Amino acid sequence: MEFANLGAHCAHPGCNQQDFLPFKCDLCRLDFCQYHRSLTEHRCTREPKGWEIFKCPICNRAIDLIPGQDPNITWESHMNSGGCQEPEKKKCPVPKCNKTLTGVNCVECNRCHQTFCLTHRYSDTHNCVHPLERITKPHGGFQCKRCPRVFPKSGDLIQHMRAEHLA
Repeated sequence: MEFANLGAHCAHPGCNQQDFLPFKCDLCRLDFCQYHRSLTEHRCTREPKGWEIFKCPICNRAIDLIPGQDPNITWESHMNSGGCQEPEKKKCPVPKCNKTLTGVNCVECNRCHQTFCLTHRYSDTHNCVHPLERITKPHGGFQCKRCPRVFPKSGDLIQHMRAEHLA
């Protein structure tokens, strides 16, 4: 069978259905199909911890609310822990492009290995410079062969050549 190694089989007795996106029970840690994923459907033998969990709207982490403890104290200790920070939103590195990069709208350039928005995904739209071209010359810099300008980095010279002499 071609897909025998994908997913998991439902652990419910008598089902054993192969599910490519199985559900793992948080208590017994067994895999179940969509029909047996609830605690009552698969008759989970493990006792729940009695804790409630909520998702922090700032850092998107799960926070345990301990029974009997004031939720405000739990929230305050989480906020003061130093670990609760809003994830840094990455922006497209092209000047004047303010698009926020998410997992869906970004592409890594095969040449310069930087991540760009879909508009600037092609090398000719983002002044693409290969990492080996970013070499800095210690003395004198890189002289343009067509004009008197000198650049400290080879990548700057390449961008200059593309913009000024090849356009």
